[in-house]
Amino acid sequence: MKFELTVRERLMLMLILSKTGTGSITQLKAMPGLRQLIAFNDDENKLLKVGDVESADLGYDQAEKVLGVTEFEFNRVQRRIIERQVRSVLKQLSENESLTNAHLDLGMKFIPNSAEFIAQLEQAEVKIAEAMAEAETNAHNKETLQ
Repeated sequence: MKFELTVRERLMLMLILSKTGTGSITQLKAMPGLRQLIAFNDDENKLLKVGDVESADLGYDQAEKVLGVTEFEFNRVQRRIIERQVRSVLKQLSENESLTNAHLDLGMKFIPNSAEFIAQLEQAEVKIAEAMAEAETNAHNKETLQ
């Protein structure tokens, strides 16, 4: 299956995949090749002026103008690895209230039924807020009784 990724999405995906420490034997064996597939090659690094101290300040917008969107083809195992890791990171970022639209956009590309997944994140957020409110009420009631 083919996916088009921007420079920002590639960087985010490489970061997400670099945090992968667990999985099945198949997933762990596939990880180095997957990271290598997404990584920027020498030609792309030259275009982005990676390593050039004077020009190293290319922002995402400029980098995306230089490279454009890159098409990748991932096999089933690679897609499952990416989906698993993206789900995990989105959940963690949502819980920490650090989620950005860029994260959600990446999730929409790799998570089948992403709208359902986002709804689950929202439901979890509501449950956490309700539990916090209940704990606050209980603490207040306890203080009142004393």
